[in-house]
This record gives sequence, structure tokens and C-alpha cells, in this order.
Amino acid sequence: MLIDGMAPAEARKESRRILKAHGRKFIFGMLKHVFFIILILIAAFLVFNFLPYVGLENMGKELPQGYNADFLRFAGSSAQDAIEYTDSFSSAAGMDNLAGADSVAGLDIPSGTTSLTETDIAVIFYRFLCCLAVLMGSYLDSVVLLLCGAYLMLRFTRYYLEFTRGACASWPERPRKSRYGWKFLTMIGVFALIFLLSVLAGLFYHQFFVLPEPVKIIAHRAGGTEASENSIEGLYAAMEYGCYGSEIDVQRTKDGYYIINHDSDFKRLTGTARSPQDMTLEEIRALRIKDITGSGAELPVVTLEEMLDVIKGKEKLYIELKGSTADRQMVDDLARIIRERDCVQDVALISLNYSIIDYAETKYPEFETGTLFFAGIGNVARLNCDLLIMEEQIATDFRVEQVHSAGKQAIVWTVNTAQSMYRFLDSGVDAVITDEIRLAHETQQKLDARSDLQVIQDKLAGIWE
Repeated sequence: MLIDGMAPAEARKESRRILKAHGRKFIFGMLKHVFFIILILIAAFLVFNFLPYVGLENMGKELPQGYNADFLRFAGSSAQDAIEYTDSFSSAAGMDNLAGADSVAGLDIPSGTTSLTETDIAVIFYRFLCCLAVLMGSYLDSVVLLLCGAYLMLRFTRYYLEFTRGACASWPERPRKSRYGWKFLTMIGVFALIFLLSVLAGLFYHQFFVLPEPVKIIAHRAGGTEASENSIEGLYAAMEYGCYGSEIDVQRTKDGYYIINHDSDFKRLTGTARSPQDMTLEEIRALRIKDITGSGAELPVVTLEEMLDVIKGKEKLYIELKGSTADRQMVDDLARIIRERDCVQDVALISLNYSIIDYAETKYPEFETGTLFFAGIGNVARLNCDLLIMEEQIATDFRVEQVHSAGKQAIVWTVNTAQSMYRFLDSGVDAVITDEIRLAHETQQKLDARSDLQVIQDKLAGIWE
């Protein structure tokens, strides 16, 4: 179609004719070239990736893991030393009105107040090599892959010309005017850029690659899959796995009490197809939640007060205002109950219903509030709440940055797969809500155990994706 300008139907007919006449030669010839390309790709992987990474991993074993050798730390320490030296000099000379920042330049500040140690230099150089290996390896891999693809298409096209014309006489000649000079300069420019980025990575590793603090893990419905849903046992399971907090669902009973239940009725958990608002607390107390741990324990439906008594001072409780009873009265009642138990700092009020969260944030600004959403148009960070809790499919880096720029927290729900867990626990979000708290705990341990080289690989891979 491209070379001879054939229509699709005509091209298919001609292709069948060519394969019928020259199929054996074409297939075996292409297999030979494909095998040759595979060898080249294997060699490129060994030279550009495997061998450098093995060498760097061995080199990294001799260096302290997680060591802070960032240039900014030394620059900040030097500035602080200079200010302290200026203050002491001023006091000794009776120059109390000497401004530290402006006078430093005019003083002979002793050198060596803060200097790089051999370990600092070794760590910075090692991280420079790691970034250089990752960036250069990826670049050279792409170049080799591009050249191999071009070579394969070249051989493919030559076979077509040979089978249709008997020779490659019509193959275009190489242009007389060479452009290799520009290509060489471009390649040098790319290498220089990679070198510069690698230097910056070595000097400012913690700024680029290390999170300021670990992403918080919040257990979904009290304890996720480690305990029966919305149970006291779930809270203890979350604490056992070191979760920052637990998310629970609160609804109002017929007689005005607040119990913990997710669904609109109790059928899934207890077998009773009645809703909380149609039952009194006494009736609900007679129900028993299905045990999923195999212990055989008969678990009651618990109240909000019981949950607050367990978590006070131990973990954060994210209380989702749920169902048809989620209204302003619920907000007022919960605020009163939480205050009575002195748990304001231990809870956050969240809901899919933005109107009641807006009401809670406006009337009770001392409470942390959050809105859950699985779709949004525009800048959702403008919503009147402290937490933006977004479904994982819409938790893009851009949206997270929007939320942080507004001074609010970005939380992702419900993160349950290993791939998503690895992604978000190593991202800029503030917390993840998950059913799989055991998996989250294990994933966090794996992330903490990574070498500097693995951290750089993961971060750069995330940027390229």
C-alpha cells in the first residue's frame, strides 16, 4: 500500500500471491534477522542494564541505607553555622545591632564548620552513578530498540522489492549531504543532559526521591479483611498492623442512637433484612455479625461510643456519615458525642454527601472533615473540607498536586491490589484506605527495604508512565 500505492483489497491479494510464491524464503530469511535482533537486544540488556545494576547493588551494600547526604543539608548547616558565628562575634565586639544575614559576607568565617565526610562523598557519588545508569541505560535501550525496529522494516521492505521487482534497483540512494554532524551534536546534548540530571540526583537525592513522611494506611471498615466488618475486633487488627487509622460507617437508629453498619440493612452481615432507621438500639443489639476469622465468636453490632472508647489516643477514626440518616442532625449529634468523649483530635468526619460535610466544616471548624468522590470536574480542591478522598482511578498526580496546593490532604480509596498498593504507598498522597491491611504492611516493608538504585528506578519509571 505505501510503496506501490495499492488499495487495501489489491494489497491483500498481492500479499497472498507473494507469500505463495516466496513464502519459504521470506519466513526463513526473516527468522534469521529476528534471531539476530534478539541477540542484539539481549546483549544491550546485559551491557546497559544487568551488569551495571549488579555492580551498583554490590557497591551499595558497603554504604549506609537511607543516609541523608543531600547538598541542601550541608548548605543549610553552613548557613546556620555562619549565623551562629556572626552572633558570637557581634556579642564579643559589642555590636548587638549587627544583622546576621547581611554581615556574614563581611566576616572571616572559619572554613570547615560543616564539611562533607568520606561517607557523604561516597553516598553522593553512588547515587550519581545509580541515576546515570538508569537514565543512560533507558536511553540506550530505546536507541537500540529503535534501530532494531528500523533494521527489521528495512529487511522486510527489501524482501518485498526483491520479490516484486527481482532486485532493489529502485531503493533510494543515501543523500550526498551528510547530516551526521547534527545527529552527533544531538547525541552529545542528550548525554550532557543525562549527566547533569544524574549530578543533581546525587546532590539532592532526598529532595527528589524520598517522601517527606510515609503514606498513612487506613483500614477500610475498621479492619479490612483481617476481621469482621465494622467490628471492635477490626479496630484491634488495624492497630496490630500499625495502621494510622480505621474507616467506619455510622447510621442512626429509630430511637436516635448511632451504630456502625455499612449497608442500608443488616441482611448481608446478620441475615436480617431490616434497616437501622427502622430498628431500635435494643433490637439491633440482639443481632450478631457473621464472623469471617474462623474464631466462631458472636459479634454484636457496635455503637459509635464503643468505637470511640477503643481508639481514643491510639489511632485515627474516619467516621463516614452513611445512608439516608446522614443529615445535619447526624452532624450535630456526632459532634456532641465526640466532644463528650474528648475525641475531637482522634476523628475525621467524612461522607459522599458533600452538603453535610460543608455544613460540618462551617459549623464545627475544629473537626477534620473530608469528602469522598469517584468523579469530579474542575478543581475539587476548592471544596470546603480538609480531606479530599478520591477513588483510585481518578487519583492522578495532577489532582493530588491540586489538593496539596490548596493546603489539604489527598487520600485514595479503596486500594486493594498489589500493583496499586506499590504505586500509592510510594507516591505523594497522604493516605490510602484499604481492605488489605496485611498486604499494605508487607508492601511498605518492601518499599522501606529498597536500595537507592531501586528507589531511583521506581521513581523514574513512575515519571515515564
